[in-house]
Amino acid sequence: GLSVQRMKLDVISENLANVETTRTEEGTPYARKTVNIEAREIRPVSSFSEMYGGILDRFNEGEKAGGSMVPVAEIVEDRETPFTLKYDPGHPDADANGMVKMPNVNVIDEMVRMVTATRAYEANVTAIESAKSMFMRALEI
Repeated sequence: GLSVQRMKLDVISENLANVETTRTEEGTPYARKTVNIEAREIRPVSSFSEMYGGILDRFNEGEKAGGSMVPVAEIVEDRETPFTLKYDPGHPDADANGMVKMPNVNVIDEMVRMVTATRAYEANVTAIESAKSMFMRALEI
């Protein structure tokens, strides 16, 4: 969960950094990117060791492979939201009518997504700390 939220924050910061980018390598305005998360099937477990026994091994294998424990399907460009037009006849990318095609990034929406991802990240950290605290108390018994 932490790695997914961190990835979302990285993509949001890239979107905000390119809010005025009118020409990319493809010659088009920057298109907003989003993170699509792959669904995982949750299956019941019968024992503590089945649930937590191999978690460190799976984590280490994922890190070696350059991945994470929570699968991320892909980072995709938003092609559904249209680019906005801005009148700026002096801009190098302006058309004959003085209109410039601007990226489809809405700063307010991105800030809301950033706050949401930050809060989700904090909630995941709190859950991890609580689990760690419970495990330590269980060991003290």
